[in-house]
Amino acid sequence: MTHLIWQRRGLRSLAVALASPGALVARQNRISTILRTRMAAVAAACVVLGLIALEPATAHAAAYNGKCGTGYSVVSSRNITGGTVYLTHKGDAACAITIRNTPGAYKSMSVWLRASWTDTWLSDPGTYSTYAGPIYTSTYGCADYGGRIETSQVTVYDVCW
Repeated sequence: MTHLIWQRRGLRSLAVALASPGALVARQNRISTILRTRMAAVAAACVVLGLIALEPATAHAAAYNGKCGTGYSVVSSRNITGGTVYLTHKGDAACAITIRNTPGAYKSMSVWLRASWTDTWLSDPGTYSTYAGPIYTSTYGCADYGGRIETSQVTVYDVCW
């Protein structure tokens, strides 16, 4: 009866192994070889798939295209998910703008700016399809700025030109 239960459950080899210690060692060696072969195949597949899946995406910045106006030069920019936040200047005047990579449906966006030596932030929060801002302030050459698209945001301090 016991032999039939083992056979039904596929444990016949276990019964043989228990009866013969040499058979148990041989079976363990076969299992080890099979497992090593399968693990090597799985590892190779993971490496190949990992290289494909983890290949870094080329981040492309949203184009500034002079949105702050004639004569403003980009001083600093930071990529965030979905777009780029720019700080530009023209003399001591600074401009900040958050621009989406791909304009489309309205999304919650914002841009903020202040002269580095002040505590007062200027901002332009809202729902926009293309960009938030531009906003301007006089800075005497140093500014803090930041921006947000949905939940992705950045703030940069003490950018001087």
